[in-house]
Amino acid sequence: MIDRVKKKGFNDLTEELAKKVVDAYYANEKIKDLLKSLGVTDDYRHIYEQFPPEVLDDKCEYCGSNLLKKRLARTNKNEEDHKASIYCPQCNHKPEIEKCECENCKKRPERIEEEQRKQIREYWGKARDKVDLTDLPFRAKVFLGVLLRTSCAEDMKTILPTSDSHEDIVPDGGNLLWEITNSLSVEYKAIVPSPDAPIKAFVLDDKGFPKRYYPVYMKYNLNLESSYSDYNLYLYLTSPTYYSEKDVQAAVKLWIEIASYECLAYLKNQLDEMGFGFKTGKKTQAIFRALLKDYSVSQIFMIIWMSVSSVARSIMKAVYNDLDNLKIEQKKGETSKKHSLKLEEQLNGYKETVKKHKENVGEYVISYCRDCSNYSEKEKK
Repeated sequence: MIDRVKKKGFNDLTEELAKKVVDAYYANEKIKDLLKSLGVTDDYRHIYEQFPPEVLDDKCEYCGSNLLKKRLARTNKNEEDHKASIYCPQCNHKPEIEKCECENCKKRPERIEEEQRKQIREYWGKARDKVDLTDLPFRAKVFLGVLLRTSCAEDMKTILPTSDSHEDIVPDGGNLLWEITNSLSVEYKAIVPSPDAPIKAFVLDDKGFPKRYYPVYMKYNLNLESSYSDYNLYLYLTSPTYYSEKDVQAAVKLWIEIASYECLAYLKNQLDEMGFGFKTGKKTQAIFRALLKDYSVSQIFMIIWMSVSSVARSIMKAVYNDLDNLKIEQKKGETSKKHSLKLEEQLNGYKETVKKHKENVGEYVISYCRDCSNYSEKEKK
């Protein structure tokens, strides 16, 4: 006996009937009876797997095709599944997922870098007016010698990123390395950023790219006009013979500047050993520079050590003694709940005191150093 309703699959339905099934499914209607009436024998529980993808109005950013959305189970509320279901039928791009594996996305970082490199070369590849070597002040020549000695490439005219140097270029305290690179490139214009510098050296934003950059990540080219060959210029700057009596004041000033960074580094080391954080600034450096007019670096190191010992250690000892006394009193046993709560409140108060002192120890130390500076000024008078 032949069935009146021919058995068939969902894909055998006309476009109009198929749309009716899809609409009914996502309208949460009972789909089993509808499929049976149409003679569809596919499993109604997984019928959505047979549905054609939804055509979206959005276009693929690579090929311009309309994006499609794979049909999911109507009970699926997973956001990530829905993002992954959107794709391009031509290039298989999935715009909603973080790491799309289509060929275009795999090549995208290369295209972005190519565009960035193009912008960099257009701006920094231009010819720039060179600076005459004889016009450079003593300070600039010393700074150039430092960079060439520690970070010079084999061509003797390229300075590699100072962040990649295998030796310590400057003291750890303060920002002397930034001062060296920034003054040479911005103030003296003796070096210029190289168009071949690492992409990470440039500030990647719409406002400043590629005009702004991070000095310590930058690769520079020498921008000097001189009668020396590259080899002799390197020797002239790294093994200087240019010093003369007219440079005495500049040399002393530069020594004080560099020595103040040595003092900052030692201060940081001493405070780190005590477990204290302290952010030094212009005031701290000014105090050290004032001291350097009357004391040697080693003498200032001693002042710092004494200040840390007499100020930081005495403060912390007093605070922790009070804490120990409170703990002893608490252990002796006062049965009063009110008294116990009072002790706990005092204990927490002292913990806050410890925290406050730890934050302010740096200020106490600097005040001690400043007093030494003021004392030396009075001695002069």
